[in-house]
Amino acid sequence: MSTLAFAESYCDPPAQRVSYVMDGDGEIGEACFYREEKWAGMFKSISLMGRVEPSSKILQRLFCDCPADLIRIPLLLTTTVTAQPGECREIHFRRSADDYCIELPASVEEYLSRLGSKTRKHLPYYLRRLKREWEKEWRVEQTSGLRITKESYGDLLALNRLRMDRKGRRSLWTEKLAEHRWGLASEFGSLKSIHYRDRFVAGTLSFVYGKDAFLVVIAHDPEHDRLNLGNVCLWLTIEDLIARGITRYHLLWGNSPYKEQFGAVAHPLYEVTVFMNPLAARVWRGAELLRIEKIWGLSNSATQKIAWFFSAARRDHPGQGASSREGLT
Repeated sequence: MSTLAFAESYCDPPAQRVSYVMDGDGEIGEACFYREEKWAGMFKSISLMGRVEPSSKILQRLFCDCPADLIRIPLLLTTTVTAQPGECREIHFRRSADDYCIELPASVEEYLSRLGSKTRKHLPYYLRRLKREWEKEWRVEQTSGLRITKESYGDLLALNRLRMDRKGRRSLWTEKLAEHRWGLASEFGSLKSIHYRDRFVAGTLSFVYGKDAFLVVIAHDPEHDRLNLGNVCLWLTIEDLIARGITRYHLLWGNSPYKEQFGAVAHPLYEVTVFMNPLAARVWRGAELLRIEKIWGLSNSATQKIAWFFSAARRDHPGQGASSREGLT
C-alpha cells in the first residue's frame, strides 16, 4: 500500500506529489506520495497515500522541512501509534478502519484446521452441492494481470452494484472509480470467477503484491443466494493464493461476518495527524469538540466564516520552513 501504483491508481483522488531521500549509492532509498490540500479553508494540509512508518527517514524529512500546518498519515498499525514525531509538535490519532487479515499457511489442510467446525464443514459442502446441482453447466476461471479482460472486470463490478441495490445501498464502485482503478487491476489484479451457462455469476478481485493479497471486490448474482456463491468463490480464491505461496490475505474494507468465519483477525488501523502549527491543533480540537469538521468539508460558507474568525490569530502563527518536492509524472 505504499507504491506509486497504489497512490496513483487506487487512491481517489490520486496523489499529486512525491517526496524522496537518496541512499549512499545515489539511488532513491525511500519515497512517499501525498496530496496538498486546504483544511478549514486556511490551513495547508498534507495527506499521505499509503502506509509510511513513523520512524522512516522520509517522514522525518517531511516533519522537518515541509511548510504544511498539518500532516495526515493513514493506515498505521496499533504498534506504531505511540511513535512521537517530535517534542515540539502535537499529535492526534483516531481509529479509521480495521485490517481483517488471514495469515495463510503452507497448505489448504492446515488452513481448514484453523477454522471453526461449522465453517470447516460448510465450505466443502457448498462446493459439493454446486457440483451436484449445476453438473457440467458451470466452470471456474482464474485470470491475473494483463489476462484480465475489461469485460470480466466490468461484469464483477456490475454484480457488486446489483447486490448493493438489492440491499438498498449505493455501491462505491462508480463508473469513474472503476475506470480509475482499471490500470491497477490489469497490473496487480487476480480475478477468480464462477460462470453458469456461460454467464458471470460470482467473483472476487484481489490485488497481489509480494506475499500479500488484498481483497477489493467480492460479489455474486443475488438470484443464486441460496447456493452461497460468494463463500464458494472466496474459498476457491484462498485455495489458489495458498498454492501461489501468498502468506497474508487482507479482506478490505469494513466488518462483515464472513471475514471472521474465514479466519481473518481484525487489526486496528489509525490515521495520525501531526500538527506543525499550534493554531491548527487548537482549531482541530475545537472542531472535534463541536463535531463540525465534516460540515467544514461540505460547506464552503461555514469554512470561510470560521477561517475568518481565526484569521487574525493565523497571521501571528505562520508556517515555517521549506520543502523539496517533485510533481508526479
